[in-house]
Order: sequence, then C-alpha cells, then structure tokens
Amino acid sequence: MNVNGFKVDVETMEDGSYAVGLCNTDGYGTMPQSYFRWGDEKEKPYYFDFARSGLKGSWKLRDVWRQIFLGTFNGSFETNIPYHEVVMLRMYPVK
Repeated sequence: MNVNGFKVDVETMEDGSYAVGLCNTDGYGTMPQSYFRWGDEKEKPYYFDFARSGLKGSWKLRDVWRQIFLGTFNGSFETNIPYHEVVMLRMYPVK
C-alpha cells in the first residue's frame, strides 16, 4: 500500500504477529533526479494508522533493526523515516 510518499507492507507471521515495513519513497522514480541521493534529503514523519492496514487493538512493537521493544501502542504509531530508508517493525498483539 502506498500512502503519501510511503510504502507500507504488512505480512502475517506464523506465530500470529505481524512484520511491518514502512519505507519513505517520497517521489522515488517520478523523475530522473529521484534515482540519486543528493545528501540533502530530509527525513519525514510518518503516522502509521493500524486500522488502515486491518490491524485493530493494542500492539507491542519491536524495532527489528535496533532490536529493541518500543512499547505498547493502541491504534497508531508515529516515527520519522529518512529518505529511501525503511523502518521494520514486528507487531505482537496485546491480549
């Protein structure tokens, strides 16, 4: 799913958790200059609305790259993502 310059992928894992990739594409591929990194690209804030991806309730989030738990979130998660970078999350349902 593409949302305002971000690509969002949600995959169900075998244990009932979800793997979520949030990628800041911000116009990538829309013009020849977008294929190059100029070094002055700014990170952008992203508001991940769980319900928009079919996820309801509270979730315990883990940052896969940094290998830390971020806490428990209900309904949404906000983060900043650098240009053409990815935030990888593992989401565990809170029962």
